[in-house]
Amino acid sequence: MLRRFLIGVAIVSGILFVIPLIYVQLTVPEVYRKPADNSVQGRTHRVSELAIIHNYRKEGRRVAVVQRPIIFIKEGTEGEPDEFTVISRGYKTDFASLPALARLFFNPFDSYAEAAVLHDWLYAIGEPGKKREADMIFLRAMLDDGVSPIVARYFYTAVRFG
Repeated sequence: MLRRFLIGVAIVSGILFVIPLIYVQLTVPEVYRKPADNSVQGRTHRVSELAIIHNYRKEGRRVAVVQRPIIFIKEGTEGEPDEFTVISRGYKTDFASLPALARLFFNPFDSYAEAAVLHDWLYAIGEPGKKREADMIFLRAMLDDGVSPIVARYFYTAVRFG
């Protein structure tokens, strides 16, 4: 009985591991699947520009406020800075909005924290129909910040379906 259960868990885990990888492979253009060699988007870490708000939580998650504006640079096709996104001072974020179960495996303040702040901001100021673009920017920012491609793909898949 235990053996069948463990085999079932292994099969389900394998399926859950493979689906996000296939989904990203089928839906994300090649240019977004890996960081550019000369990327200026993969900047230095700016998590220090945020202050955790003591005793304040949003749906059980810690919240931080941006202390100084944070600038993200999107590169154009020529590798030159094309577009700038400025996250305003005073903006509140919960970093990666992870459910309780996911927090057992992932820390919301890990190397994808900056990309999560950018993603939160893009959703907050978002224009109708721009969700996919915000999600693609999130994926690219994670990869440019050195997040493992597998972890980045899982987070991307989570926001696409979430």
